[in-house]
Amino acid sequence: MSAKTKITSKGQVTIPNEIRKAMNMEEGDYLIFETKSEYEATVKVIKTKPLSSLLGALQSPANSTEFAEIRKTARSYLADHKTNAKKV
Repeated sequence: MSAKTKITSKGQVTIPNEIRKAMNMEEGDYLIFETKSEYEATVKVIKTKPLSSLLGALQSPANSTEFAEIRKTARSYLADHKTNAKKV
């Protein structure tokens, strides 16, 4: 497959849609350009995964009841500190 695109004055190009689809390119991926000769280069796609893809990868050692207690303690602590800060 081949497709033609134009280089802008800033050296930027738009990768044609059919090439992006064929190579499974997505926003955030990296491209590596390797020159083969004066007028030829290869392009490799380096896939990146969004941080959200890691959600749930690690298991929490605490259960939701423990987290609820931690939140309750933290809210109480912060409320006490706000009250004490106003008294000073």
